[in-house]
Amino acid sequence: METSMMDVVRHMQEGEWLTWLVVQHISDVVLLHTEPPIHTLLQSIHSSQAASALLIQAIHARCDYVHKAEYGGHIITLVSGVHISQSGALVIFVVERLLASSYLAVTRAACALATRRLQLLLNMSPNQVALQLPLEDTSKIITFLKNHNLEKRTQELDQEVEEVIRLGRFSEGDKRPMKVRMRSQVAVEEIMTRKRKLADDTEFNDIWIKRDMNPEEREKERVLRSKAKEKDKKRTEFKKKNFYWSVIDMRLKN
Repeated sequence: METSMMDVVRHMQEGEWLTWLVVQHISDVVLLHTEPPIHTLLQSIHSSQAASALLIQAIHARCDYVHKAEYGGHIITLVSGVHISQSGALVIFVVERLLASSYLAVTRAACALATRRLQLLLNMSPNQVALQLPLEDTSKIITFLKNHNLEKRTQELDQEVEEVIRLGRFSEGDKRPMKVRMRSQVAVEEIMTRKRKLADDTEFNDIWIKRDMNPEEREKERVLRSKAKEKDKKRTEFKKKNFYWSVIDMRLKN
């Protein structure tokens, strides 16, 4: 079945059949993208520069339910493998249609996809980047982000930094912790909420953020960590495989 489908796609790309299928039935393609025949079709589309461009254009123009959580997730999965030559078009589509979604899961996935494709563009020559993402389109993206306040939260956190201090004595090759003082407790809570994302980012997963504590708070945390270790020792073999005790926000959690 897979071989015959690939042959069909190759023939379709030579005529107008692929255009008809993608443009007229794009909603069905999105909803059924995990079905084996459709999945094979999409793999072939992704391998083609022209077909990938057509796919993005069709979704951009004809998918009316992009902002629904489940539908947005389907689209992100579907377009994530488009031909590398369409990275610029993909970034524009993701920013304009998905990044402003009211569903956090969709915006996070959209942001991750756009970031990956921008990293690919950064590895290309300036001429290649200009072909895929002209200056005019880049300006539109920046304007879109500003108009939808999508850069506001990051800018606000930058402005909330009051002081940064490197702790400890300098030693060649050693890493020293940094103490960052924020202007408001709201900013602190925002950072502590976001810090879990670092573990999922391969570029920053060796960075740790910890709340600054006074002596009483440090003692309380020490006691809680001791309790967590004791509870871990008492776990059954089944529980050892499924969870462990830890201290999060000055509370014991598993």
